[in-house]
Amino acid sequence: MYNIGCPELSETAKILETKGQQKDLIFIKSQTEPFLKDLETLLNNIDIYLKDKQLQIQFDNPDLEKIKDGLIELKTALNNCNVIQINKSTGFLQQYIRLPGVGVSIENIMQNILLGEYEKAIELIDSLFNSYR
Repeated sequence: MYNIGCPELSETAKILETKGQQKDLIFIKSQTEPFLKDLETLLNNIDIYLKDKQLQIQFDNPDLEKIKDGLIELKTALNNCNVIQINKSTGFLQQYIRLPGVGVSIENIMQNILLGEYEKAIELIDSLFNSYR
C-alpha cells in the first residue's frame, strides 16, 4: 500500500500484523474496523479512478462502429416493440451519453424512449445517421 501513496495505511497494516504476532487481541479488535474502512475507501477511490480512466479512453478513442451497431439494434428493437432488446441496447448506449459529438443525440433518443415516443426516437436515430454520412 505504501507503493500506491498510502503510507499510513501500510503502516497500520504492519502494526496490526505485529500485534497479531504478539496476540494483542484488544488492540487488533479496536483497530481492525477503522483499518478496514480506510482500506475500503482506498479501494473505492482506485475503482473510481480506473472507471474514469476507462471512460476517458472511450472518449479519446470511441468505437463509432459499435455505437452505430448499437443504434441499428435499438432502431430494430423499437420497430419491433421488443422491450427486452430496447433495454439491452439503451444499456449499451448509456456509456456514450457524455461522448462529445454524439452523446447529446444518444441522450435525446433515450429520453424519447423513456417517454414512450418510439417514433420520435427512430427519427432521431435516422437523423444521427444522416448527419454522419
